[in-house]
Amino acid sequence: MFQRIAAERRRDFQTLENFYYDCIYALVRIADTNPSAIPALHHLNAKIVRLHAKRLQSSTTDITSADNIPGETPTLYQLLRTHKRRSARLIRSVRDETGTNHTSVTGIAFVFTSFFQHKYRRIDPDKDELQPSQT
Repeated sequence: MFQRIAAERRRDFQTLENFYYDCIYALVRIADTNPSAIPALHHLNAKIVRLHAKRLQSSTTDITSADNIPGETPTLYQLLRTHKRRSARLIRSVRDETGTNHTSVTGIAFVFTSFFQHKYRRIDPDKDELQPSQT
């Protein structure tokens, strides 16, 4: 489900970016004859910059403040470091209690869900071990 949502988000981003570029190309063609096309070009350029800034915002959330000056755009080094950190944290396979190795996202999620359900299940007290209080 998460992969499908991410793919839809990438497709929406690409569609919107292509639309903005198509508008820019159309305005560039008429910019010589129409002087009001220049502010529209600046407006579309700002929209593309905001679109990319929003996309980069999610990749800079792991970067500590020591790595980044306020207002500074992330460098290629920081982006590669973030990617390396995320890939190091990624769980690629997990083994369940029967010894079966799961590598799919749904399999890994199922193993973790069943493990935590078993670990945090309700434990009823043993009636024989309870002592009545002696007062």
